[in-house]
Amino acid sequence: MRTKNFFLGLLALLLGITNSGEACTGAKEEATGMAGVASQEKSTHKPYWRPQDLGDSDTERAISYTVQLPAKGVDVNYDHVISATIPLKNKAGIGVHAVSSELSGEKEKSLSLAYGKRLIDKNRLSFSVGAKVGFVFYTDPNKDIKNKPYLLSTLGTSIKKETETAGTFKASCMLQNKKNLRPGLSWNKDGWGLTTELYNALGYEGNKDTEDDWKNSKGFRIGISKDLGEIILRAGYNGVNDTYSVGGGYEGDNWEFNFVGSMGDGKYVGGAFEIGKRF
Repeated sequence: MRTKNFFLGLLALLLGITNSGEACTGAKEEATGMAGVASQEKSTHKPYWRPQDLGDSDTERAISYTVQLPAKGVDVNYDHVISATIPLKNKAGIGVHAVSSELSGEKEKSLSLAYGKRLIDKNRLSFSVGAKVGFVFYTDPNKDIKNKPYLLSTLGTSIKKETETAGTFKASCMLQNKKNLRPGLSWNKDGWGLTTELYNALGYEGNKDTEDDWKNSKGFRIGISKDLGEIILRAGYNGVNDTYSVGGGYEGDNWEFNFVGSMGDGKYVGGAFEIGKRF
């Protein structure tokens, strides 16, 4: 009954927000330089960053809301994100991800659904696979395009090894739209976390309508975090757009709050605030 009620409430919330694209992606991930593919942090944004990890034991019945905070004078509306995860039986999980975004008159409307499952889990070694499918409706008045649909698809895998003394190591890889390859590595030990990602390793330039969003979008991302208990500190560098980020968060029993701010060219370029609830 709790899962059914959670689904019904989530559906109503998504129907209210789904004027969306995938621009803002979670305060935790943004604070660690957008290097989210191999991250080992608990996150409701797994459906976007790493659907293969939805079957992990740390996946919770949870929902989050994130608002993007652009710098003054930046031609972008506030982006709004709702993301949720639900663990299933047999080491599997599902998730949804919806975003509202607009930039210089360009708008996207989308909703993504994701599924992940652990196929191997023994001797401190796990192997997981996952997939995400989303529909986007793209509008650009400058190109006389209105609500043109296109499909988003993502396949992901991850392998994780826990050791007694050296910490936990993880290697992940995602393939978006059959062309955007995103491999990543991470390490966690004693509350410290290090995560890396090579974004768009094959140099994919996107589809013919939104290729400007992809051109030259290739680079190395790295992030670091420290878990102090209820307080978590984060920092990162995103080589795709040459920005540095710092952030943090508070995680209570049922609620959590996260924030991030980013700098580029010596000035503040934006940030995000996220609130999450576990059920």
